[in-house]
Parts: sequence; structure tokens; C-alpha cells
Amino acid sequence: MKLGDRRWLGHTGKPKSFVSLASLSLIFLGYFSPVLATAETRSQRADAILHRAMQDRKIPGMQVAVVIDGRIVFSPSYGVANLQTPVRVTSKTLFSINSITKAFTGIAVMEEVEKGRLNLSVPISTYLTDIPATWGRVNTLQLLGQISGLPDIDAYDDIDFSGIRDEKAAWAWALSQPASPPGEKRDYCQTNLRLVQLIINKLEGRDPDASLIDEELSKAHMVATAYGDSRDVIKNKSQPYRLGDNGAIRNHFERFGPMMRANSGLNTTADDMARWMISVLDGRQMSRESREVMWTLVSLNDGSRSSFALGWDREEHANYTSVGGVGGTRSAFSLYPGYNVGVVILTNLMGANPEELADEVAASFVPGIKLSGVTKFRAEAEKTRYVNLATMLNAAKAQGASSSFDQEELESWIGRLLFSKKAQRALAIAEFDSELFPTSIRPLELIAEAEGASGHLEAETGTYRKILSRDPSNVTALAFFKSR
Repeated sequence: MKLGDRRWLGHTGKPKSFVSLASLSLIFLGYFSPVLATAETRSQRADAILHRAMQDRKIPGMQVAVVIDGRIVFSPSYGVANLQTPVRVTSKTLFSINSITKAFTGIAVMEEVEKGRLNLSVPISTYLTDIPATWGRVNTLQLLGQISGLPDIDAYDDIDFSGIRDEKAAWAWALSQPASPPGEKRDYCQTNLRLVQLIINKLEGRDPDASLIDEELSKAHMVATAYGDSRDVIKNKSQPYRLGDNGAIRNHFERFGPMMRANSGLNTTADDMARWMISVLDGRQMSRESREVMWTLVSLNDGSRSSFALGWDREEHANYTSVGGVGGTRSAFSLYPGYNVGVVILTNLMGANPEELADEVAASFVPGIKLSGVTKFRAEAEKTRYVNLATMLNAAKAQGASSSFDQEELESWIGRLLFSKKAQRALAIAEFDSELFPTSIRPLELIAEAEGASGHLEAETGTYRKILSRDPSNVTALAFFKSR
């Protein structure tokens, strides 16, 4: 019986004058304990962050789960799974997780390593013989680290983020394209994970298009996770949406065929993802040593690091490390191994960018996770709904943002704002980026893109001229003037 329950009240609506045995039990059980109150406050803080994000980003529906020390401590559902009906999101609603599937593939790879079947450093021609010689020289580390130099199968016909229409034709096209030397630069490429799928299934003696993750799902006791796309009738599946050019929400169609099952195609719930995160953190999926290999950023030929580990993202912050993945700019998860914590946020809107919220939600529950740099600034801007953005940017610059803000992280944020049709915000932050890093061309490219998206066409043209004056061979600026 809770204080809000009307059974606690007499006929007058006032509290009864006696203290029942049940209420005494609640007190002794810790119902009014500071620990529980603190936990409730933390949940309320996370809840406020998520509600604000849903409103500001026009997110129709969302599921969230937070795990700490092997337990699910927070698992709310928000909004609607389908705007047309509408049907509310429940704990059983399924969401597409897109490229988060790659993190599952990373675990499948390490299973093969632990079984002694796969060497990550040898050329993939060791395992696959029916590929071009220029492909065979690549190793599995380079595939998963997105530094293979191979042509991207998505470039064949995935023009609207809906997936490849004809997988076999796209694969034949990719095989006919030239490849760059491996390890020279990072280039996100779906071909890489298709090759991983072929390698693992060959080692396991399975069909080339078979699922890679059945063993993994079993270890985590996942009950709702399976492959599927918009062509399938899937019980409890949320409708995916995207933002149109005018910012209005539109239906989104998605194709995830069998050839792409190492890349994408999984549907799941936040609770199922929570069980999976727990199984990764508690060692059921692999040894601690294998986990560290999987979470290590892959090195390029010059010794610099890719931004990708083995199917996972990794970010280093001032006082914590996070590893995880992002799917379709609508779903994200982060693990914080130093704190034995995990956060997953699933939405049905492309451009929701929930990866921006994960650290903030984690920090609501774990005092040791303290936001800093771009992450802290973005959280503060979100909290004020960007109302005082200009003032905040000036203050950040005065406080030494050029040394505390990571340029790549800042520019990734600008790119996400542009994708989410928030061009004015993107423009202000891109101009700030240019002030922080005046010798870099990339901020100017982002300024021009934001000016164009904001309708400032003369300014856009002027910025591209400025880019060419500094870099006459700049591909983006040359393409702009060629299209005019």
C-alpha cells in the first residue's frame, strides 16, 4: 500500500490517525530510506532528460533501460509505436536497431577467435577464396575497424537510407569496383561486415546468409530479438519514421536482407538489450581478455587510431570510458565498464540521435560519471532548449573550449543537427567550431552546408569561395559550383 493509494485515506479524504502494521513494515523495509529516495530522484532526473529530448526532437516513441551491477534499475516506455493508429509503446514493443547489429557481430567474431578458428590479423584470403586479390589482402581487424579501403556495397543503390533493393546485383557491382590500399584511411563501408558474415558462416559450416548470433542470444536469455524489416509482418513492431525536408515526420521504409545480417536488421526491446548488456559485462559472452581486444580501436598504417573497434564504438572522456553502438541515428547503447553500467535508448525516429543522451542518463544514476567538454556543453544546451546558445558559446570560448573541446566530437554533433533539420543551431555551432579551429577547412564546409540548409544561399556561395581560396582542390566546394 502506497501513500498515494486512496485505501490509505478515510471517508473524509484525510489520513487515518493510526499507523498500521503494514505501514510499519514499509518503514522497516526501507520504504522511506534515503537510498530509495535517492534512487527515485535519479530516475526522475533521467526521466526529465528523456521527456525533454522527445519533445525537442519530435520523437514519437522510445524505450530505455539502465543496468547497474547486473540488474535492470530503470526501464520506462514513452510515446507511441505508431502515429497512424496510434498504439502506445510498451515494454514489448520492438524497435529496429540498425547498425547496433555490428556490435553483436563483434561478439560473434570473438567467439570464433576463442574457438581457435579465426586469426584477426591474417589476410581474409585465408578464409575466402572467391574474392578479388585486392580484397583478399585485407584482414578481419581492418574490416571491423572500417579501414579496409573496399568499395561500399551501399553505394550501389541505397540512396535514401532504406537499404539495398537488390543485394545480389549490389554485391556483383561491388566486386567489380577498384579497391584502395587497406589501412590508409577510415571509410565506413557495409561491404566489410558482409565479408565478416561470409567468413564466420564458412567457419561454422552454415549457409552464407545465416544468422551469426544465435549462440549469443542464448547466452543472454534474449527472448524478443530477431531479424526483420518493413516487408515483414512483425507482431509488436514499431513503425519507423524520419524527418522530411520541411521537418515534418514521414513514414520510413527499411530493407535489411539476409546478405546484410552482420550489418543490420535486428529488432529488439530495451529489456532484451539490457539482458544482452548484462551478459557482456558479466563475462558470459567472452573472457575479459577477448572483450578488451574487441573494444580496442583498430590502428591505421600510420599508427593513428580508427574511431571503430571490432564492430563497436569507443569514446574516452575525462573520467570514464564508454563503448557501444549507434543504429540508424535512432537507437543507441553505451556500456561503462569501469562502473559496470549500461544504457540503451531505442526510438522510432531517424535523426533522434539518442547516443547524445546516453551519457547524460548514465550520469543521472552514477555520480562518478561526470560530463565534460562537448558532451557537457551539449547537455547544458539541450537543457535550456538552446535559448541562450550564443551566450553559452561565447562563455565556452572564454573558458578555453579550444583545449577542452574535441574537434571531431564537435563536428559530429553539428552533422547530427544538420541531419535532424536543425540548421540554425548547426550554423551557430559551426561558426564557433571555425573560431576554435581556424586553420581547419572542415568547419567552413559545415558552415556552408548549414547556410544552404537555412536558405542563406548568397552566404553559402561566399563560404564555398572562401574554401576554394584556401584549398583550390576541395572536393565539396568544387562539387557545389559544378552543380550551379
